Amino acid sequence: MSGASLLTCGVVAWSFDAAEAASASRTYVIDYYGDSTILIPVDQPSGTAPAILQSTLTARCGFPVTVNTKGVTTTRAIDALSGTNGYLSTFADAMAASKADMVIANYGINDARLKTSAAEFRSAIAGLGELARAHGKVMVYETANPVVDGSQTVIWDGENAWLGTLAATGISLAKSENAPVVDQYGYFMSLENYAALLFDGAHPTPATVRVKALRVADVVQPFACPS
Repeated sequence: MSGASLLTCGVVAWSFDAAEAASASRTYVIDYYGDSTILIPVDQPSGTAPAILQSTLTARCGFPVTVNTKGVTTTRAIDALSGTNGYLSTFADAMAASKADMVIANYGINDARLKTSAAEFRSAIAGLGELARAHGKVMVYETANPVVDGSQTVIWDGENAWLGTLAATGISLAKSENAPVVDQYGYFMSLENYAALLFDGAHPTPATVRVKALRVADVVQPFACPS
């Protein structure tokens, strides 16, 4: 405990430094939306991207950072927006009730699987961003990791290229809004053999989950705990 001691009637009292007291009570909350890729590994909750992001930012910031997992398997951006396919409320209602300071949205794989057009995808994620900001939250867009065509019966030949178009659409939207973006798709596509980083052609291995989470941490840290 720091601060100057005060002598009053022979009793020593301590005054807290104002900055130290403020830091001690400081918190930051993030709602992390996405599909099943942010729920992996399901048997190790401490190893998911939201969990790793939470522990990493808490260590870096020096105060508690809470990351709420809002992922639902098989979902698209429009599902989060409209409250369908496993989401219990519309995004508008969710944002009105949320205490988060920041929202992260990672969609694209299921959007590409169902051949969502770039225009439809842009409209959906733009809607997420608009609602998040309307409720005073920082909106962060995260592109999906690549997939391997033909690796699953639901992953069609050409889906990865379609996913790349949606990722580029998300990046373009983020730039137009001057919003933070984490380009996981572009990063993993730049690697020599990204397929080896996915245990089933779509979902990241535990080691890859950690890489993804730390890349997110690098982008959002300046907002969570600016120096």
